[in-house]
Amino acid sequence: LSGRDEILKSLWPYVDKHLLCGVGQTGYVDVSKEAIDKVSVFGNVTYGYSPHNVIIEVLLYTGLIGLLLWMIFWWNNVKASMRAFRNNNMLPLLFLIPILGCVLSAQILTSKWAYLIYAYIISAGIIRNKTMNGSETLNR
Repeated sequence: LSGRDEILKSLWPYVDKHLLCGVGQTGYVDVSKEAIDKVSVFGNVTYGYSPHNVIIEVLLYTGLIGLLLWMIFWWNNVKASMRAFRNNNMLPLLFLIPILGCVLSAQILTSKWAYLIYAYIISAGIIRNKTMNGSETLNR
């Protein structure tokens, strides 16, 4: 687990304390200093130390409200990839595998490549069908 379990144990009381709305990204810097005594500094900007689990990070940043919205976003990605799969496009479904790996073990919230993949998955889920009279309809 590379110490992730210890990080989670240290951060969990702050999840309980700020369950509904979270602490925000800037508030997480203070939580990171208090709970695990670590921060990340890039240039002149200080960030909270990553919990190495995006679900916990979203829960800390935004609380249950943000986690629910994030899960709805993910559910829409899964539905779009399944729609594309039913239309013989396997790539969106395959793209979910590395994204899910990063969600559970790394940091993906600030990765631009992930948002490009999300955009591709959602766009692949919008299917154009030709009707009998030659016009096109969109199925979602």
